[in-house]
Amino acid sequence: SRSEVSSAGEWAHTDFEVIATYNSIRPSQAEEGFKGYSLVACRIKTGRTHQIRVHMLSLGHPLVADDKYLSTDSLQEDRPWCPRLFLHCYRLGFRNIKNDPELVICPLPDDLKGALVRLGAAEISAHASDLLFGETSWQRDLFRP
Repeated sequence: SRSEVSSAGEWAHTDFEVIATYNSIRPSQAEEGFKGYSLVACRIKTGRTHQIRVHMLSLGHPLVADDKYLSTDSLQEDRPWCPRLFLHCYRLGFRNIKNDPELVICPLPDDLKGALVRLGAAEISAHASDLLFGETSWQRDLFRP
């Protein structure tokens, strides 16, 4: 089933930062007023079902190749350049059974790196920082081999 943002629903909190933006790769999108894509880092403060997908959709920025929340036409436009849902947990922090902090880093998989390459060069704002949420280098962690 699909989730949605609703005043009757449970509270959920997601922080996000735009890392980079990419131009549209299809002329038909530009004609429709589509400005392009954004690489976004999200930090969830709660753990609701499809939280990132639903929050980004509610902001008017659905995830690429999202087979649950995109229209069939939009999904078909995304699939030639992005083979699957563009959603990846690159950094996970938690406390282990001894209550010691643990941090797991998972670089971006090759298929999603390839999708970014197919989009072309990113436009990075002059105000952008390499730090995500003031803590970690997105370029080092996300794109390392």
